[in-house]
Amino acid sequence: MDCNSQLEKITRRKLRDLKRKRSGRCRSFSITRFRLERSLHLRRLMAQLLRRSLRTTAVNPYRILLPCVFQ
Repeated sequence: MDCNSQLEKITRRKLRDLKRKRSGRCRSFSITRFRLERSLHLRRLMAQLLRRSLRTTAVNPYRILLPCVFQ
């Protein structure tokens, strides 16, 4: 095997590894970002629901927050 083809193989492998690393980093970043956004959205929804239920029902707010205590 001559030196040139060996070098070509090495550079090709290196490029593939770099590409894989880059795409992996991108993917993981977008996943964590998506998770963060989703959890924030869910938190906001829960807060809205709590506020709405507190407004409509004139009961002890802790009864909604801690239902297991008031059984």
